[in-house]
Amino acid sequence: MDIIKEFSPYINARDGTVRREIANSPEVRIAQKHHELESTLGQLRSQTVKFSYIDAKGAMKIREDPAFAELQSQIQAEEARLQRLGEIANEIGAILDGYEAAGIYALQEIRAKHVNTIQSAPHEAWHLFKLARGEGHSGPEHRVSWLPSDLAQEPGYKAQEDRLRAGMEAAKAALEPIKADLQKLSSLVTEANSL
Repeated sequence: MDIIKEFSPYINARDGTVRREIANSPEVRIAQKHHELESTLGQLRSQTVKFSYIDAKGAMKIREDPAFAELQSQIQAEEARLQRLGEIANEIGAILDGYEAAGIYALQEIRAKHVNTIQSAPHEAWHLFKLARGEGHSGPEHRVSWLPSDLAQEPGYKAQEDRLRAGMEAAKAALEPIKADLQKLSSLVTEANSL
């Protein structure tokens, strides 16, 4: 994903026309910084015209001036910043593409879903256990006195418990790379903001 291209339309969006999560997203700030750097670079390049002249033979020449050398160094510095910002944007886009996420906030939502799965699985298992035992009911058809090990022998209960456990393990496995990538995204956004 080219985040500069994708998020550029939201740079000057008026309040109320774009959701706040998008308008304040790191991707929009990076796209805005990219456009600001391009604008600054264009202004600096246009100033180089002051130092050029046409000689007697009709060739364009650059006047030897310390201010021109300083302007050239400013242009090179801005070009380096713009290039690094483009590299950061590409790195962020590659990470987001790996998760098919529309943005950093969307990746944080994916992380939150995995965390929710991990945290809710034990509660769901306890609820399943209570339902399987017939909690609050008495009679021979209810297994109120059964232990979890007794219920684990029941095929239907075991399948549901295994489904919950597999979902929790899959969420744990998926969460580790997401955490690492979110940390990397955070450092990339911090670097982009400092440019």
